[in-house]
Amino acid sequence: MADIGSRPPHSVAIVSATAPFPPDTGKKVVVAGLVEYWITRVGQENVHYVLVAPPDATGAGFPVPVRLIRSPSVGEQCAAVAFRTVATRRHALQESVLYARRIRRELDRILAEIDADLEIYDTVRLGQYANDLAARADKRRMVYLDDLFSRRYARMRAAMRDGNGVRFDALGEFRTFIPRPLRPIAEAPAVQHALLGLEQHLVARRERAAVQDFDACLLVNFEEAAHLTNRTGADNVAVLPPLVEADRTSARQRTHGSQFVFLGRMTLPHNHDAVATFLKNHMSELLRQVPGAVLRIIGGGPRPELQSLAARWGDRVRIDGYVADLDRVLSQSCAMVSPIRFGSGVKLKVLDALARGVPVVTTSIGAEGIAAGPERGVLVEDDLDRHPRLMCKLTDRDFNAQVSLAARAHFDAVYSRAAVFRHYDEIFGF
Repeated sequence: MADIGSRPPHSVAIVSATAPFPPDTGKKVVVAGLVEYWITRVGQENVHYVLVAPPDATGAGFPVPVRLIRSPSVGEQCAAVAFRTVATRRHALQESVLYARRIRRELDRILAEIDADLEIYDTVRLGQYANDLAARADKRRMVYLDDLFSRRYARMRAAMRDGNGVRFDALGEFRTFIPRPLRPIAEAPAVQHALLGLEQHLVARRERAAVQDFDACLLVNFEEAAHLTNRTGADNVAVLPPLVEADRTSARQRTHGSQFVFLGRMTLPHNHDAVATFLKNHMSELLRQVPGAVLRIIGGGPRPELQSLAARWGDRVRIDGYVADLDRVLSQSCAMVSPIRFGSGVKLKVLDALARGVPVVTTSIGAEGIAAGPERGVLVEDDLDRHPRLMCKLTDRDFNAQVSLAARAHFDAVYSRAAVFRHYDEIFGF
């Protein structure tokens, strides 16, 4: 287990381009949980957040001190992409669109003023600055890699090649970081496939370098942490399981119905692909085996293609968009389905279900980094043709209750607040 030394830190600085409050996305949940952990360990006044953000950002809603740095202009982004990615091939695209010499200078000044015992950089996008900043004696630097993007991109490229008839936008939410003049070029599937190939290669190299550049590299996925360790031989890779807060004070009210739910932002390529593939190729079989089945799709940003596919099934498929009260929806559902074909990291939607005692039907990629099996509340099957059978099996009240109890126990043992904080204590030396 990687740690930062014999003495736990008394202050910490987190450097990120994500404003995690409110924690309404998976990435924000992880970062917000990290902030919450440090507040409990070193005190609110000793946790500092350095946010690279657009000019209109205010830092409102943060429970800790925030220092703002203006994100790169379009001109700065284009210059960085042209030199750092295209010309020299030294940095991934996701790094270049967040790079500017001005940011490096401001970051150096701010971190010197904060003078924290520990600096945590949010992914390679911000970690790229660390080597160019002034070294400070007796200080530690860690990078939160999130997940191994190189593996994610490899799987996305494979999904684009498989020809199942479902198209997805490979840029997803990353398009917000791309300069507007470059976005139309990046829309073409052939261009996206080529960009993913380049990004896969460059990010893989940066991931390997991170184990040497930082005192510790943090990943949310046990499996990916082992993969990076085996790939590099490093001994400073640690797992940072996400802190998922859920109100589970009331018992799950599972009815004898057959409502299933898919949870996830539809702007993410792996979510759109999962739902579209299921509706196109497997929904008819589900209705054959479970004639009364209803699939509710919860998550903002559904594309017109997905809405058109859902409309074919009438009231058997509902696209609800964003839903504030997940507890109510999940507690009344037979199971959560997540037929993910590509992606990386830990899928927080699975943890959301486990926290509420809701059985999960997913793939090995959807459950990556999470212990699986009926005794864990997670039914894994990579052949999507068999998902309707598993969903039908979960309509049995007794079997559903058994898997539901297992899901709840799994969450309490591994992902509850107490369990996660114990794990963090081991990493950070408390």
